[in-house]
Amino acid sequence: YLYAGDLFLNHELVKRGLARVFAYPGDNSTIARNLSKAEEGAKREGVGLWSVEQDFPESGPTTKQ
Repeated sequence: YLYAGDLFLNHELVKRGLARVFAYPGDNSTIARNLSKAEEGAKREGVGLWSVEQDFPESGPTTKQ
């Protein structure tokens, strides 16, 4: 997680539609829930990534082989 002083940058980026949420084993469940809620809000408002039609994988990042 990334903070700038008291500002939780992960949350701000997701809330503005500039990042997506991917939960990994060991993530703090409360933070993951809050980030997911922020992503849903960004989707509803159609901001950032959610302002255009797109085809993002739902499964999260993958590595190229």
